[in-house]
Amino acid sequence: MKDKKLIAWGAGPMLEIYLRNAPDHQIAYCIDSSPDLQGKFALDVPIVLPDVLEKEDRDDILVIITAMSSASIQAIHAALSDQGFILGKHYIDLSAFLKNSFKAKAESVLNRQISDENYVFARSFNLNSQTPLETTILGNWLLLETLQATCKLNGAIAEVGAYKCGNSHLLMSAMNLWKDNRKYYIFDSFEGFAELSDHDPSEQQKAYNDDYKANRIFNSLKLFEQAVVVPGFVPHTFSKIPDDQRFSMVFYDCDLYQPALDTYAFFWDRIEKGGMLVIHDNIATAHGWTGVRKATEEYFSPKGIQSFDMWETTMSVIFK
Repeated sequence: MKDKKLIAWGAGPMLEIYLRNAPDHQIAYCIDSSPDLQGKFALDVPIVLPDVLEKEDRDDILVIITAMSSASIQAIHAALSDQGFILGKHYIDLSAFLKNSFKAKAESVLNRQISDENYVFARSFNLNSQTPLETTILGNWLLLETLQATCKLNGAIAEVGAYKCGNSHLLMSAMNLWKDNRKYYIFDSFEGFAELSDHDPSEQQKAYNDDYKANRIFNSLKLFEQAVVVPGFVPHTFSKIPDDQRFSMVFYDCDLYQPALDTYAFFWDRIEKGGMLVIHDNIATAHGWTGVRKATEEYFSPKGIQSFDMWETTMSVIFK
């Protein structure tokens, strides 16, 4: 990879987060197929159309896929493959580019060795799954590691905000391989967001596509015996949890400020000692899900509880 021109593909939030945290980056330009972005910049990096690659000697460049969602990564991967680019030689995804530095950081934060096998599992799942994942590949890896790190604790898993349940499929598939029988609660409205607060970006309203009805999601989850699906809006759905239920890991991914506060208030005292709270979008761009960070700081800072940021995943981890 040395001495190659580095080119990003995907002008989304993950690129901006990477550029902000790697001020000495060597990205020459960014490719994106959106006409609205042409001639603009991702921080100091110009954005151009994909046909610019026709002018490059592919042996002199390395394209880094900086998209976040599995669907976008797969689409870029397919486009490059169809043009004869070779994975690992002419292009890689951002997870492979950051893998070694992220592994060292994650081991320091989690205070345990993390598994290359889990990385391969996460990456393969992300690149091949037909169920969309909206987290990064390194985020998928981090979730697998926190799941494994808490496997000997009493208590269930909770995923608060599941969208189309890509992460649910990833984690429960791994649990089945590990013979991990913990209950896995899934909380989501399965119909989009409720009302946004003043701390949430109004232009980020999210709803499900007509071709991905909730019933399709429910049927796909019947593959997993440990799945407990609780449809509805947070925090009202929390009343359906048994009073004595404890948790070993909670993953928050509702994107919004108020559901984050409600989730922390309900789950924090129910997490076992040694358990973990993982918060998606606790690292966001200026126009992203900034309400999550505000809620995290409001709830945990007065308690003197530290969150450990993993910008490579847009997540933070809090230990009980």
